[in-house]
Amino acid sequence: MPRAAAAAGHPSTFESVIFKKRGERSCAAFHFTENNIAMVPYFGSRLTRAATLTQENTLTFDWDVVSYPVHSDRPGVGPMFDAQVYYVSKTSEHPEEAFRVIHYMTSSEETQTSVAKSAKARPSINMDQDTLNSIFGADFPVLKEKNIAGVFKTTPSPRNIATEYDSIAGAAIRRAFSDYVQGTDDVNTVLRMAEEQANLEIEELKKSKSNGS
Repeated sequence: MPRAAAAAGHPSTFESVIFKKRGERSCAAFHFTENNIAMVPYFGSRLTRAATLTQENTLTFDWDVVSYPVHSDRPGVGPMFDAQVYYVSKTSEHPEEAFRVIHYMTSSEETQTSVAKSAKARPSINMDQDTLNSIFGADFPVLKEKNIAGVFKTTPSPRNIATEYDSIAGAAIRRAFSDYVQGTDDVNTVLRMAEEQANLEIEELKKSKSNGS
């Protein structure tokens, strides 16, 4: 998730070099089914999709799993957790019952083992690493041949602090990704243009808020 650092007084909308490096890696990803992908810096749904397409013989090239790329100044540190959360709505007529269901889903060894086997997420309960390596993705036979342990080689980086401008930065980088994939421009150009556009939109939002106050 791109962070709008300008809100904290930074000169760059996107969080400095670290974000730009992530953008370059993300732009390297292409469509699975065209069999011309180099690297996808992600697991979760991308991993399960690759496994499914391989088992359906749609994905025909050889691929494997490795640890997430890291920066030289942050060895062993990977991306933030993409947390999936449950919550009880304040309009719920049965909040206690809903909470008990959520508690069971997030703390039950049976449920979380199923989550690990589906390879959609890391379980929310403490699990021995050897056990996790052995069951993660077990629902997909093709993953038995892959280096699943690579998923867990890095330590997640701390969560960033959200700002009211993050949605602008996020939209800009998604447009940049689309432009790069379609061959509109090179990585540096699309990232520079995305940052300039995000800066402009953030300044316009600031002005509108100032005029309205």
